[in-house]
Amino acid sequence: MTQVTLTVNDGEVKTIVQKAVLAVNNLPDKVVKVEMQLARDEARFYPPELPDQKYVRTGKRYAATKLVKVERAKYRIESTPRYRYGRTGNPYVIGDAHGRGQARIHEGRWNLLADVMARAVERIVQKGREYFRAVLERGGAP
Repeated sequence: MTQVTLTVNDGEVKTIVQKAVLAVNNLPDKVVKVEMQLARDEARFYPPELPDQKYVRTGKRYAATKLVKVERAKYRIESTPRYRYGRTGNPYVIGDAHGRGQARIHEGRWNLLADVMARAVERIVQKGREYFRAVLERGGAP
C-alpha cells in the first residue's frame, strides 16, 4: 500500500498570504499608474495633419489631457481643452466614454478615449496577474 504524508508549515503559509496581500495593495503604484500614464499619452497623440489643412493646431488638447489620481488605486484621464467661446471639442475629436460621438473627419485618425482605456485595462489585468503570480511563486515581489 502506498502512503503519502503532507506537512504544512503554518508560518510559511501565513507569510506567503501576507506577501500576496501586500502585492495586491501595491498594484496601484506598481502597475496601474504606469499603465494609466501610457494611456494618457495615447490619448494625447496628435495624428499627422491632413493635406491642405487650414486649422492651426494650438496644442490645447495635449496640455488639457491629464492623469488624475482620484483616490487609492483609482485614476481618471481627463481631456477638457477649452477653445473659442468655451467649447471643448468633446466628443467630436476623441469620442465619449462609450466610443461614440467622434466626428467623421476624425474617425480612424484620432484615438478614441474608450479604446485607449480598454487597452489600458487589458494591460493592467495582464501585468497584475504576472505580478501576483511572481509574488506567490517567489514568495516576494519581483
